[in-house]
Amino acid sequence: MTAPLTPADCDLRDSKFMPVYVQAMLNSGFNAMMDDAAWRAGVTLWLKAWHQVPAASLPDDDPELCALAGLGRDVAGWQGLRDRALRGWLRCDDGRLYHPLVAEAALEAWISRLLGQRFSAAGHSRRWGTAGDSVRIEARLAEAVPLLRALNPVAEALKKVDRRKMPVAWQGEGKGKGEGEDSPRETGAALIGFEAFRAAYPSGHGSASAGKAWDDAMADGHDPALILAGVHAAKARWRREKRQPRYIPEAGNWLDKRSWLNFVPEAVSPAGLWAGPPEIRAAVLAELGAFEGETFARSYLDPAEWRPPGTVVARTGVAAAKLGALSCLSSCSIVTRK
Repeated sequence: MTAPLTPADCDLRDSKFMPVYVQAMLNSGFNAMMDDAAWRAGVTLWLKAWHQVPAASLPDDDPELCALAGLGRDVAGWQGLRDRALRGWLRCDDGRLYHPLVAEAALEAWISRLLGQRFSAAGHSRRWGTAGDSVRIEARLAEAVPLLRALNPVAEALKKVDRRKMPVAWQGEGKGKGEGEDSPRETGAALIGFEAFRAAYPSGHGSASAGKAWDDAMADGHDPALILAGVHAAKARWRREKRQPRYIPEAGNWLDKRSWLNFVPEAVSPAGLWAGPPEIRAAVLAELGAFEGETFARSYLDPAEWRPPGTVVARTGVAAAKLGALSCLSSCSIVTRK
């Protein structure tokens, strides 16, 4: 099980256009191994997932999947196609199914939309001297950007993010940098800042030490976007566990302990660690590297653990999803490291 590949509020139902990664699809095991019926059902589910909420997800329920695949009420017929039609889909912690390629396309569209909203909110803030929806938009970006970076670190939407490093005008034309305690802490080239963290962390658990703990984390070079993604992942887990408020740590303590690292893995891991059969590594680099690039193919496989006779223990859920979609690993069991 792994965290969902798109944010819970990722909603593209008003988007009539869905991009298709042609090379990745044509080179995939799905395209190579499917019969006509399974291929049609599988592609139909990709399209239907675009307008689900969260986008790029599907319910893990056979009657619903049967209807979404265009098979009406023929659940028995659907069950005969299910494993093939759902090749590459991953069941996540929220109980829904996600596909990495569809998720990548959805995140590109979602982030591009949020960047447009961010630009409009900044203009509104400058004109009227209010923060408007800036905090909400920044928090959404902070959740979505690390998810896309983990799936594709060179995605086009990330280039837009990198070109727009200016901070949002949180307080309109108010106090400048460093003037007074209400000034937002800027994070240099970072996308988001402490104000977004404070807005995202569970209310009632802030502390006077949180600002200093945030500054210490920034001084140590930690990525603020990953911290925000860790907050959202932590809140999701606490909701699932029905954790009582008194057991939720204070924000400053949570930051001091670098607790977000328990929820958000690094997007790219060092290569050169694979200890499994060399022929498997060569096959993965050939298949996945054809459309991801060899560097990122290595980053998914090399940190994984090989357990004979045929289990690959991936370092992250994203890596497990990428490896699980490969035809060269169809005879292997792909699991996520616990």
